[in-house]
Amino acid sequence: MDYRLFKINILFSVIHISFNDTRRRCSSYEQYIEQIQNRLVRDLVKEYPGVELYDETEVIDILSYINSENPLTRFIFVLDEWDFIFHQDFVT
Repeated sequence: MDYRLFKINILFSVIHISFNDTRRRCSSYEQYIEQIQNRLVRDLVKEYPGVELYDETEVIDILSYINSENPLTRFIFVLDEWDFIFHQDFVT
């Protein structure tokens, strides 16, 4: 048998979100999620400086844009302390 090895240059970007790492105190779920989203958008723009932002660009739009510019880009999400939110006063 004839085996051939093909190398595909796929870029895996690891997105680590630590849900207990909040910079400011949140009094609502909406504030909490907004803070996480804003930090994620900031980090994506820093890592991918060619990202086009519009007035209200959502995280999914940015990830889709990055992937459309380089279809071999893949994202791995590490969700750390995901249960942190269940212990917050504004959730109960």
